Amino acid sequence: MKPSTAQVYTAPAPVGGWNARDAFPVMAPTEAITLDNVFPESNLCRVVGAGVETDSYTTSDGFIETFAQYLPNTGGYKAIVSDNTYFRILNSAGEFEGSTYTHSSGNRWESVNFRGSIILVNGSAAPKAWNGSAWSSPSYTGISDPTTLSHVDAYKSRLFFCQTQSLSIWYSASVNQISGVLTEYDISGIVRRGGYVLFAGSLTKDIGSGLSDIFVIVTNQGEVIFFSGDNPSASNWVIAGRAYIGIPMGKRAFCSYKSDLLIATTEGIFSCSDILQSGSSARALTDNIQLAYNEVASAASDYDGWELHYWPSGHMLVLNVPQNYPVSVHQYCMNTFTGAWCRIKGNNASAFCLMGNDLFFASPQGSSNSIQQFDAGANPPDEIEIQGAFLPLGSASVIKQAKSIRAFWNGPRYFSYYLECLADFESRRYSNLVRKAEASSTEWGDAWGAPWNLGERSIANFTGVESRVGVFYSYKIKSRMAAATAAGQNPNDFVPAAGTTISAVSYIFEPGGIL
Repeated sequence: MKPSTAQVYTAPAPVGGWNARDAFPVMAPTEAITLDNVFPESNLCRVVGAGVETDSYTTSDGFIETFAQYLPNTGGYKAIVSDNTYFRILNSAGEFEGSTYTHSSGNRWESVNFRGSIILVNGSAAPKAWNGSAWSSPSYTGISDPTTLSHVDAYKSRLFFCQTQSLSIWYSASVNQISGVLTEYDISGIVRRGGYVLFAGSLTKDIGSGLSDIFVIVTNQGEVIFFSGDNPSASNWVIAGRAYIGIPMGKRAFCSYKSDLLIATTEGIFSCSDILQSGSSARALTDNIQLAYNEVASAASDYDGWELHYWPSGHMLVLNVPQNYPVSVHQYCMNTFTGAWCRIKGNNASAFCLMGNDLFFASPQGSSNSIQQFDAGANPPDEIEIQGAFLPLGSASVIKQAKSIRAFWNGPRYFSYYLECLADFESRRYSNLVRKAEASSTEWGDAWGAPWNLGERSIANFTGVESRVGVFYSYKIKSRMAAATAAGQNPNDFVPAAGTTISAVSYIFEPGGIL
């Protein structure tokens, strides 16, 4: 018998994440051309949860575009949502409680927690406040029209406000003041690109003599000005730096991240600390997905819905990316441990909010507004898709032909998926269905278990694939929820259960001659 010439090459799961920047031949083995609804952990990739609905209400006043966490001085946290007419209160489980509060003034409010109250402004209505038990309308003097206050933040025990289409910043005349006199700080003589102040925030930076808080003002033209000191009236208030970045993707396209401030712009997501230290050489956090990011930023830069959130317990940075807001919205998610990216589809989120250790979002669901917990529950997403990097399977100077592939899955049950093997950067439609799910039962001794043997199971059987002769090879995996057309079949069983992992993919191939 002629000895086999077949060889095996094992590629790790794409824990390096989605690469939408590099040319195919130079991508790393740990990267993916496509990584949808699969999150890259440090050592494997995990199917995300489809989310769990915690509550909903019938839509009568538009969809929810404000979702803000309330952090009291004592007691449990809650959240506030807003449609076009009402504020509603949510408890920490994401359930509505109490009565509505009428504002009748638009559904996009910006907020900050300050001294046991949450302050909300929207640039066209009187500011509102909630202290955990009662609503009020804070009175601000010194400014002719408080309804033009469009953004609010806190810095060194004072409230700082931005004004609609203005280069004026307004700040509390006294510390620890929720209402009262505001003082104007006109920066029209400081900015060089004009425009207006879009939002403001702060970060903590080592300035040589120790850690110091830095106040950050960002204009709609992408001009970022850094200030140090107590407040604009203080003798220690100075300009600490200036930078020019891409146009920010809206009022909510920023977030506090550890001791830093991140901003999503038309050119990517940037760290303000890196900008202050490195200037124009600062690298975008979205560098690995830059081409995909640029494409969607150009197409949807005028849409509402751009939001950036840091979810510490999920070790995720989540960017809400509107395709057609709010009926079609994706999330670009980064592993904050590794910097690896993926894309999550199917959560048409109109607003996000962190509550305790969990991340929630609001989503229009037909005639209702739904509140859902992000990446939670056992239900899978509607589909997953992975395409690994094109790899030479050892040597890029030897032609070869792949014969079989096996994916190292670990999960609680059967599922169906398509598996294709592509050669030399070709594109191919999915046609090779390699596993058929049976929802009602499993065979005795089956690798995925039986009704009397539940729990997670590993399976890594080789599956024959058709591939042409080539040098570089890539695998494609897709699993999509299907209608329950046969008795005993559950649509969920056509997609891996949430939490199912993939750790590696192996190829069996036959090598040929040297090129």
